[in-house]
Amino acid sequence: RGIIKINSINPFYWVCTSFEKTRSDSTVKIKHYDKKFNIFDDALKYAKNQPYRSLETDLVRKEDILPPVPIPRNFLGVAWNYKPHADETGYSGSPVFFSISPNAIASPFSALKTEGADLMDYEIELGVVIKRRVDKDFEVSDIHDTIAGYVLGNDITSRRIQVMHSGIFNKTRGFYDAKSLPNSKPLGPILFVDSIENINLELELLIQRGEIFEKRQASPISNMYLTPLELVSYLIESIRANNNAFRGLLDDNCLYPGDIILTGTPGGTAFQSSALDIILAGGRKRFIREELERNQRYLKAGDVIRSDAGPLGWQETRIV
Repeated sequence: RGIIKINSINPFYWVCTSFEKTRSDSTVKIKHYDKKFNIFDDALKYAKNQPYRSLETDLVRKEDILPPVPIPRNFLGVAWNYKPHADETGYSGSPVFFSISPNAIASPFSALKTEGADLMDYEIELGVVIKRRVDKDFEVSDIHDTIAGYVLGNDITSRRIQVMHSGIFNKTRGFYDAKSLPNSKPLGPILFVDSIENINLELELLIQRGEIFEKRQASPISNMYLTPLELVSYLIESIRANNNAFRGLLDDNCLYPGDIILTGTPGGTAFQSSALDIILAGGRKRFIREELERNQRYLKAGDVIRSDAGPLGWQETRIV
């Protein structure tokens, strides 16, 4: 069960969708996604004919709400797409794409189990959901027509795995593993299918630790280096050019309906560039030891992450 929201003015509607899937070697694929079938067109027709329901007036448990797009064929992230986050982590290059396991996706009101030594970090993000299959023969008429909608996401990451197995800037297997832990990517609750170009959309993330609430991240999406449309356009042009930029990241070097792209996080993460000095001076094990001792911003058992994106809804993730 997920939520489709038609636009920022109309109420949102509940949609139940059945996903037929196969699991083999940790790979999850939707059997019936092809050029002729589009789940979002059918879901929208269904949603527009349903009676109004809301979280506030209906007896719906938050824990029963699932991500609006639970099993994408491709799940991508974009690193360092906000200047404040690039600055705070000491990165001076261009935004880069990386892949995430679809098995990391969690419901927007879920629990995440972690060990303190994992150095779990939070990253609130805007997610783009793809509507059309895109291959090398895809004809672009309107870039908007390739986007099904937008979702709120959180790219929760193990900095321990990221540093120990790959280095903070090296997008190898360790980078993938650090961002693919089970239940580490809460999505939803709303698939917002209206345009966001004329909305002053802001992302905000707070951490509740005991009785104290602390705002850790807050930024309008206008602070992105590359807008969601520009990111999707770049992906499409790379696929059409049949270059090697995304081989290994995209299944069959194509985009499919339901694919998700997380578009980057603003500043305010627990990891800061000062940690790079520790890594360079004393190595990765010293980084783990000293970060555990001095940096209290990493997630701990008992914390509650509260993320908000206005018309895209809000999330609550409990750390256990």
